[in-house]
Amino acid sequence: MKEPTEKEQHDFSQQNIEDLLLGMGVEFRNPEKASGGWLPLEAYDDKEFDTRLPQHWLNNPSGVSAQGLWKDKDGLCYWRKLRIMKYLPKTDRFEGFWENTREKVRLQRIFIHFSEEDPKVFARRFAAAH
Repeated sequence: MKEPTEKEQHDFSQQNIEDLLLGMGVEFRNPEKASGGWLPLEAYDDKEFDTRLPQHWLNNPSGVSAQGLWKDKDGLCYWRKLRIMKYLPKTDRFEGFWENTREKVRLQRIFIHFSEEDPKVFARRFAAAH
């Protein structure tokens, strides 16, 4: 599997996942605004979009940088930075912590955009599940 080049990494870092999704008409922020509410997106995740096996995302012992869909106390969702530390095959989730609070989190793949992942491909994946 091909690692992104430095130029690709730079290009990826210049794109905002929230802007990409909103540009595709995906309402990720407020489930009440989505037609019919939200169904569990993980059930509709097309893993054909993945360029790596789950365990292959974890190439650094100190974890890997990513963004995850975080829900606040009012039920609104935002993409926040997190550090992914391990993959849990029994539950098919990734475990890590939110960088701003250090709070532990376990998320399904559909709710994680890895820094080394092309944001446009991830946005298409999320939109397809949505």
